[in-house]
Amino acid sequence: YQRRVRGIFIMSNKVNSSKFLCVKCGTEPSLFFKDKPHCKFCFQKNIVHKFKTELNRIRTNKSDNLKILLALSGGAASTASLYIISNFFGGSGKFKLFTPTLIHVYEDENCEQIQSITKNYNIDLILIPIWDTFTSKEEFEFFFQQINSQTSKNEFKRIIINSIIKKIALQMNFRFVLFGSSATQQAVHVISSICLGRGFELPHEISLTNTICNLTFIRPLQNFLKKDLILFNRLNHINYISSFPFENSKDSIQGLCQDFITNLQTNFPQTTFTIMSSVERLEIPDRYNNYCSLCNVVSKNEKICYSCKQLLRDCNQLNMKKKIFDFFLE
Repeated sequence: YQRRVRGIFIMSNKVNSSKFLCVKCGTEPSLFFKDKPHCKFCFQKNIVHKFKTELNRIRTNKSDNLKILLALSGGAASTASLYIISNFFGGSGKFKLFTPTLIHVYEDENCEQIQSITKNYNIDLILIPIWDTFTSKEEFEFFFQQINSQTSKNEFKRIIINSIIKKIALQMNFRFVLFGSSATQQAVHVISSICLGRGFELPHEISLTNTICNLTFIRPLQNFLKKDLILFNRLNHINYISSFPFENSKDSIQGLCQDFITNLQTNFPQTTFTIMSSVERLEIPDRYNNYCSLCNVVSKNEKICYSCKQLLRDCNQLNMKKKIFDFFLE
């Protein structure tokens, strides 16, 4: 017997659950994880083990202390990544496996929240405003006022944030960038990318690791649903930002896709994993090895990919188009 609490199945204390045993250790379970009963300890151990397995794959020399740039949005997945890499990759000196540095690109409202989230970790934090690519914050705001649709605004922000992270990583000689992306986030990205004409890029965007310009991007938590990571954070008393503006926006493709996947997942629990497993079968032909100058993903031998061309058309100011284009070509 189980009851649903905010999308998470939890064993009821009112019913004799002796016929349910944790599939890992055989003790009385506390929750259902991937449709199987788990105790709290084994549930958390499963997530940590999967994270460590994926992260250790990049270690060609087991004695190396790798520098990793962790992109921290403040959401459930990135804060869970921060907690795991801080608490389960211990050691010091020559025994230390990874040396993480945090980076957060902020607009306004969540900069103080990020500082609050990271204050108990002894890890360097790089804070960069999203308008760093412009002369001033006012110019940044003016640029976004010239964009016609909320969908294009969200997409431009995503591209700018990723470009800033890549630029800082190269400047500081990082070889690895870790993104806290859950399976739910990736499934939403798949559907919205197809709607925006970015379907060609999906094999690289959705893979656990991909390499661009000598940078390897890692997504060790993308096999877990967002609700699983929220529960992981609650069990470990980890603070996180519960929602972001575009997730609540119904006037953008990204917001509609978020709403669509969330509602579908409620009635059909395998929705997200079906989307992810379908995309994982796709491959980009070897003959396509060019990268879009704006979004840095594989394009069909074009300087700017189809979707980015549509984005530029949605901007009214020609001088702003030139400015944003010049920034990405630096």
